[in-house]
Amino acid sequence: LLVAAILSPMLFTPQFFLATILGLMLQAVARPFTISAKKSTPSITTPLFGSITILLILGLFIGQGRRVLAETFAFQGVRLAQDNPVEAQRRISKAAVLDRSNDSYLRMLTELQISLLNQKLNATSDSSDQQTVIQEIRTIADGALRTARLAAELAPNNVSNWSLLGNVYLDISPITSGAAKAAVEVFTKALELSPTDPSLLVNLGI
Repeated sequence: LLVAAILSPMLFTPQFFLATILGLMLQAVARPFTISAKKSTPSITTPLFGSITILLILGLFIGQGRRVLAETFAFQGVRLAQDNPVEAQRRISKAAVLDRSNDSYLRMLTELQISLLNQKLNATSDSSDQQTVIQEIRTIADGALRTARLAAELAPNNVSNWSLLGNVYLDISPITSGAAKAAVEVFTKALELSPTDPSLLVNLGI
């Protein structure tokens, strides 16, 4: 089981878990038939231990299966990012829901939303319906800010999360009051985690 946990999310991990479960079940039922003259007192210790073990393994298997499925959705989202960003966002969102402990999915989702936001901002002047475009921009900006904050809360010691959150504030500063000041505060926090990172100093200079 430890080997399977280390190897995940490799493709043969589910087969390993299934084989382990099957082996334990067979061990529990395939006992040699013996005749004893003495009467034995029925015991529930062995069946109970076997049941708990199988339930534990099933729980681990389900957890690993969710991680593998999350990796699959994230990989699909990355591949679709250029051609179909909306569908890519949907796939990566599924990955983030399946594996809520992985802050990298939240960063991927934030970066995709920032890309969509920049596209909308650049296309604003060519649109005939300015009000609709402004509403779309606001929705995307709110989504990017939300996922970036979640990533920073999930892994507060990861400087990448704070740097990304600062970049989101910078990107939305033209349309959001107070965003520039928030960006400075966030980049300062990131600089505390990584004092030698030159990109953070450049962002603070902005």
